[in-house]
Amino acid sequence: MNISAKHYRTIWISEDSDAVIQIIDQRSVPHEFIVQDITSVTDMVIAINDAGPVRAAADFGMYLASLESPQDSKGNF
Repeated sequence: MNISAKHYRTIWISEDSDAVIQIIDQRSVPHEFIVQDITSVTDMVIAINDAGPVRAAADFGMYLASLESPQDSKGNF
């Protein structure tokens, strides 16, 4: 989707932080264009329940869960 000559996906990893997933708030389309920051599994569950790209959101929720998981000194979960 193009908004003001900029291409957007429905859901993506933030350019500013790999620990932030950004989604287009589907509840506001087509009247407003709102990008929502998702920073935790709980935030993603709320986003999935409210509206939005459910399958892709669930995949990115798993990604966020992996970031929250404790790792050993070798980087293993």
